[in-house]
Amino acid sequence: STKKIKSNLAFTQATQAAYSGIFVTENYDNTDSQAITDNNSFTKEFIVNDNLNITDINIGLNIEHTFRGDLDITLQHPDGTVIDLTSDNGGGNNNLYVLFDDEAGSGNEITADNAAHNTAGYTNLRIPEEALSAFDGKSSLGTWILTITDDAGGDTGTFNDAQLTIEGTPSAPTISGNVFVDY
Repeated sequence: STKKIKSNLAFTQATQAAYSGIFVTENYDNTDSQAITDNNSFTKEFIVNDNLNITDINIGLNIEHTFRGDLDITLQHPDGTVIDLTSDNGGGNNNLYVLFDDEAGSGNEITADNAAHNTAGYTNLRIPEEALSAFDGKSSLGTWILTITDDAGGDTGTFNDAQLTIEGTPSAPTISGNVFVDY
């Protein structure tokens, strides 16, 4: 038979505490390449359907460009919080093959990166201009927006791909309303 019961909790407190200690790492790729033209902006989206309580976030960029100092790049959380990854850094050096990570270590700040990036991929570990930890404690769920702007003339490039990596703890599901138990 089926019995209808009313419940507002999916787990006991002990089960919820154990569940919240699980760390999950998820990667979200955007491989929709696009030309980067002078004095122009465009966005790339990451659709995140996993509801994690963020504990760490990194983003890798694979961008070819003949004057990296032309680029301003931001990352926007689904709630509207925006951080600057890089803004006019790298001078006349080529390309932006980088993995932005707050824990990249001293001496790896993007603001001090004046070397050419010659090996494609997420090969250069860098600390972004503004901390990715601004997203810690937030839900990962929703549409994340990467904005790429070339703010000068004379040099162009190509956005090849990006990877958003989110580490967090799963949000414990709750059940509200009627629950049917078959026994």
